[in-house]
Amino acid sequence: GGGGPGDGQIMSSGDIAIGPSGNIYLADTGHNRIQVFTPNGAFVRKWGTLGNASGQFFSPIGIAIGPTGTVYVSEHRNHRIQVFTADGGFIQKWGDSADGQGNFLTARSPVVDAFGNVYIVDPRGHRVQKFDSEGNFLLQWGSRGAGNGQFEWPSFGAIDSAGNVYVTSGTTDQYPRVQKLDQI
Repeated sequence: GGGGPGDGQIMSSGDIAIGPSGNIYLADTGHNRIQVFTPNGAFVRKWGTLGNASGQFFSPIGIAIGPTGTVYVSEHRNHRIQVFTADGGFIQKWGDSADGQGNFLTARSPVVDAFGNVYIVDPRGHRVQKFDSEGNFLLQWGSRGAGNGQFEWPSFGAIDSAGNVYVTSGTTDQYPRVQKLDQI
């Protein structure tokens, strides 16, 4: 770690994820790249530069690893998900800056279930969307509010071994909570 632009150095970090081999993947938000480290912290590789083309990033914030080692990266500023091999090879991207199904007002915190389905938290859209491993939109839930199944600026998600989805939402003064949603 440490600050700076070099290999293994970080400007500001987003999420981290652990790959099947034990390697640690870091969304290096400030440098618009992904960095990979061994379980002991040794630098392995990096990929990405500033931009909006395939394989480029503008504020990568969230990262998740699928059951087969596929890497899913959410970008705060490009409002999309990019998918890579474990070695950083670009596979595909999906989403755009919009409020419709399959798009994101803000893409954040991807999580992947045991079947390879990808859940994306959309804070500005006050919702969570579910995609299959190929990026096909499956469903969404949530709207802005304090009721059951509603969110106020959701920020993080997780999935337990039974497939239940957990979502944090709210601010310190407005509806702060964690909701547990049945497997869907």
